[in-house]
Amino acid sequence: MSFTEPVHKGPLSFKEAPKPRRRLKDNEQDKVDGLTVLIQKTKAISIVKEEVVLNIGQDEEPAYHALHSRDAKSQLEGLQYFRKYVCGEGSEERAERVIQWGILNTLAWFLTHDTPEALIFETLWIITNIAAGPTNHTTSIVEAGFLPLLQTMLSHKEGTIRTQAAWAIGNVVGDREGFRDIVLQNGILHPLLRIWEGPGFRDESARKEAFRIAMWVVDNMCRYKPNWHEMSPVFEMLPQVLQQDDPYLLKECCWALARILHQSGRHPVMDSMITEHLCTRLVHILSQDNMITNHPILRALINLSSSSNVSHVKYIVDAHVIPQLEYILMDSHLPKNIRSSLHVFSVQILGNIAANKEFLHLVLESQRLVKCLLISLRRAEDQPLKVEICMWLRNCLFHQQEEWTTLLLENGAVEALLGFMRGTDPRAKVQMAGIDAIKYLKQHKKAELVDEELKKHGAFDVLFSIMFKNFNESWDHVDTLDESDEESEEEYVPMPVSAYNLSTQSQPTVSISSEYKTRIAHRAKQVLEQHFAEDYQKAMIQFYQSQEMMNAMDSMSFGNHPVDDLCSRLSSSVRVMPQPDSAVDLK
Repeated sequence: MSFTEPVHKGPLSFKEAPKPRRRLKDNEQDKVDGLTVLIQKTKAISIVKEEVVLNIGQDEEPAYHALHSRDAKSQLEGLQYFRKYVCGEGSEERAERVIQWGILNTLAWFLTHDTPEALIFETLWIITNIAAGPTNHTTSIVEAGFLPLLQTMLSHKEGTIRTQAAWAIGNVVGDREGFRDIVLQNGILHPLLRIWEGPGFRDESARKEAFRIAMWVVDNMCRYKPNWHEMSPVFEMLPQVLQQDDPYLLKECCWALARILHQSGRHPVMDSMITEHLCTRLVHILSQDNMITNHPILRALINLSSSSNVSHVKYIVDAHVIPQLEYILMDSHLPKNIRSSLHVFSVQILGNIAANKEFLHLVLESQRLVKCLLISLRRAEDQPLKVEICMWLRNCLFHQQEEWTTLLLENGAVEALLGFMRGTDPRAKVQMAGIDAIKYLKQHKKAELVDEELKKHGAFDVLFSIMFKNFNESWDHVDTLDESDEESEEEYVPMPVSAYNLSTQSQPTVSISSEYKTRIAHRAKQVLEQHFAEDYQKAMIQFYQSQEMMNAMDSMSFGNHPVDDLCSRLSSSVRVMPQPDSAVDLK
């Protein structure tokens, strides 16, 4: 076709992908947007609205009159004019005019009468592009009663009409949780999953396009955590779709899987979908090194590797996911615009796998991979990547396996870790992982080697700086952390990070609460007192007696706490906590 292709709300852009768009909770008006109300609004529609003509510009008036004529050829010309009118640059502004002119009522009339297929197709195209606009435009489509009409079109004998109706529905369900719920509650999912079947397509490429559009709509439906019981037909279908070879179809399928896998455990059929065959297939597609599918597959693998069911982790490990992740991290030909995200995702999967003791040796047995990650922790400019590497290192050290801890030490883990902590905001959440990593190192059997490395690279100074910076900024909240809270910090449980939490993990400078700053300060203080006791006491005495430091403290804001109280709190002894028996999860 020579005209502009329809603008639509496709799947999330790459930039948005790490965290699917979230909207505010629906208000009461959203809840009453039921199909019963919508159907009532479509009754007794007149195709003649003479009073609106006064508001239409001179350029659009001929097309408006053609649209409302009794001649099918003129109607088609009017529809084609407005279809092009809401395409291309400035289409949102023009779509707003179409809504204001009352043309939506006329478009609804074309879908409720015995209308020629060409007119139906043009009508659906206009609806698709208006629904692709901002939320108020999509709301106008829903309020005009188009959802039940679009549902009817999903069963039309003409394949292109079924495809275009699905496209319009995809734009609606991708806009708001309430609209998605209306679609699911009224059974639109079932005819949607069959639009590519049967006759009515001019060729196989048109049928393939219908398949892709249907999978994209399913992906949009999986956003906002739907009622998974209503989505259950999808659970059986997606593993079958995953066997296809079309990369664009696989992309939509994998995005839907990534969002479903994040919610594993919410529905029994959902868990039964996670099989060894499905995990093997995901890793196999990843090995094909297709930039179209790599991103959503890594998101799905993050959620599989963070599953509380260790068999899910075993499935992807047995499918040789670790060599594939190593290949991605070593690939120097990745496009710059996606390299960072793919690297971050890959390291996050490795960190999740390393949280399981039985798989630790598989993560660390490749010295090439270990060196790559530690070098990146020292030298890379990509801060989100360095955050994830720090989390990976913390999980590896937690298990206190002498062989693997020694390997990390020999490859410069201490230098890399302390360099990262020194160059990162002391208030960042990731500092908690760094503090824990130092504590695990101090518990290593080769104490002399560890102490030498920690002293050489200034571990004490780093910890003291983190402690003091966070105590300074959260002093008024120190009393909110009672003894039970301090003890609970040591009772770690292995809880790998899922894909939906990635954005917060990858923002080391994100603003955090004063309570959390207090926890960071307490954690640093505990490690200093337990493992650097002599240096800590000397530093506190020197600090307390230094007139220069006292003057500096006078200028600090500690609320109602006097300087003596601050020093006594910082230098007070704390009881020794029991050793943890699982890895911590930073949230």
